[in-house]
Amino acid sequence: MRKWLAMICCALVFCLTVVRPVSVSAMMPKSEAEAMAEELKRLDAEGKGAGTYRVTLQYLDGDKVTEKTIAMTIRGKNTVVDGVLAIDAKDISVTGEQVVSATAEDWIAWSEAKAWRIDDLAAVALVDLDAGAIKPVIGTYVLVVSAEGGVQTRAAVHVTSNAVLDDDYNKNKQAGYWYTDTFDANPLDFSAFNVWFGITIKAFLGILLVVPLILLLVHYVATTKIAKQVAFLLKSRQGDSLD
Repeated sequence: MRKWLAMICCALVFCLTVVRPVSVSAMMPKSEAEAMAEELKRLDAEGKGAGTYRVTLQYLDGDKVTEKTIAMTIRGKNTVVDGVLAIDAKDISVTGEQVVSATAEDWIAWSEAKAWRIDDLAAVALVDLDAGAIKPVIGTYVLVVSAEGGVQTRAAVHVTSNAVLDDDYNKNKQAGYWYTDTFDANPLDFSAFNVWFGITIKAFLGILLVVPLILLLVHYVATTKIAKQVAFLLKSRQGDSLD
């Protein structure tokens, strides 16, 4: 009995000292680069966006397990890194009505704009936001965001609908936030091309429909008149023959 217990104990010791380290080492990254790749996958799976994060790397360095903590920066499409400063803003889609009433705080919130240091992860203040090129008209425009230290990024703004121009818009336009030209006094001006072009097309199509009808009516009247004249002549000749 004691012999069997001794054998079982030896087997357990063997498993703990040999099998487990071998299995753990087989799963552990073989280099710092592999460990960083694994951490990037983990951060992505957790839904982490652009930013710098503290992560602990574990990997095999020869026969020894090495562990170190580093600051890992995830870059988005519009992330800009300048020295130890980083800034990011996401591309967004908005309606024309949103553009008309948007404030600087709105643009920052919609684009999730932020700036930070990649060495100590401290937040950096945003100091300027330029949305002057964005109009409440369907199209793609550029939003420029700047932070302390001069780091700057650009994000695309997709305007998905046109806004009805009102007094608020005109006030903003005069202040230089947006710019457009309208020529209401002259509906045939090139600026109103989409209006008068539509009217011209409709008028042309109307003419194409009306003119054939008029020609058919004229042809019918003329044919009827000629037929009556022929019938009258035939009737007259028959009367003369009887006489």
